[in-house]
Amino acid sequence: MSGKSGILLKLMSTAVLAVVGFAILSAVALSQLRQSMLKDRIGKVAALSQVAQGTIKSFHDRAKAGEFDENTAKAQAIETLRPLRYQGEEYFFVYTGDGTALMVPPRPEREGKNFIDAKDADGVPFIRKLIAAAQAGGGTTHYKFPKAGSDVPVPKLSYTLPFQPWGWTVGTGIYIDDIDAEFRATALEFAAIALGVVVVALILVASLARNIAAPLKNLADVAQRLARQDYSAEVEKTSRTDEIGTLVAAIAVLRDEAASAAEARTAQQEGYKAASTQRKQARLQLADDIESSIKRVTDVVVQAVGEMETAANIVSG
Repeated sequence: MSGKSGILLKLMSTAVLAVVGFAILSAVALSQLRQSMLKDRIGKVAALSQVAQGTIKSFHDRAKAGEFDENTAKAQAIETLRPLRYQGEEYFFVYTGDGTALMVPPRPEREGKNFIDAKDADGVPFIRKLIAAAQAGGGTTHYKFPKAGSDVPVPKLSYTLPFQPWGWTVGTGIYIDDIDAEFRATALEFAAIALGVVVVALILVASLARNIAAPLKNLADVAQRLARQDYSAEVEKTSRTDEIGTLVAAIAVLRDEAASAAEARTAQQEGYKAASTQRKQARLQLADDIESSIKRVTDVVVQAVGEMETAANIVSG
């Protein structure tokens, strides 16, 4: 892999990690947002259920005080709660411990019937769960139930409380399809932001690749040529004052110094060759001179010997 592609890959990896990190943070934020919205709804229905429980208790206390009998107290408690509404069409409901509906305002046809085994569209035995949550001291139940005037099951969150003296389960619920709708809308907003982050990240990667990877590739090529003792490599001039500019200047100085050193070595080697040639020529000249001297001496000796032989012959006569 080339230097440029390596740098580009690292930059792209950084961008991808940033996007993944943003996606994780977005998912956590969205989850916390939904939990916060649900917690707010739970707090609201819990408080309203306590109001309904208090209303029933007031009639129970009045019956105990002898103001009217228990059946009248129960009937008046039911009729007091029946017309109460909040947030438009939200209402209170009352069930007995065995699952018989005592009050379901938007669906009065259910009253007097037992729904202990009733299940919602997802198979959740929601009446059992509502009663169980109440008998446990109070709690929430998630299930699906049609809105008033509709047969389409919609996600609902209910909070139920017990009224032990009469064995009742009283509660109220709130539809949470708006939470899901708001959650989806917010998720789409986060997705749009994430897409923008991705685009910006890609633009930054491309810009960094041009401003970092390309100069580094040129410097890497120059360094490789210098390693091969090719000092003709051109270092692209730049006006940058950052680390890349400093590196370019350093490589240029290194190239020039290496070229000067190479020239000095070449000159030195040529000097060595010239001196060696001169020494060789001097030795040859010396040898020639010695040979000439020996020849002259030899000639003189030969001549002297000849003259001595001639003289000897004359004497011996």
